[in-house]
Amino acid sequence: MRQFVLLHLHAHLLGLAASLPPESLDALQKRVCSPVQLRVLLDTNFLFSLLDLHENPANEAAKELVRLLLLIKGRVSVTLYVTPLTVDEFR
Repeated sequence: MRQFVLLHLHAHLLGLAASLPPESLDALQKRVCSPVQLRVLLDTNFLFSLLDLHENPANEAAKELVRLLLLIKGRVSVTLYVTPLTVDEFR
């Protein structure tokens, strides 16, 4: 139950953070001492969703992630990774 509540709280806070105005994001970035770096590991389903190669409820989430990455471009360094296993599965 604790994990369920914390996961939903985390999701809610992420939703609020995603809707912050640009002025707030700029102010937060000035307070961060080191540049923010994200490393995102992509799986096969994400790639299929991103390329519209299958019908999946996650298709919209994949597209939304791409939109978000474009919004934070210049503020956050994002590196996308795909493992060799994912490449094999994709083929």
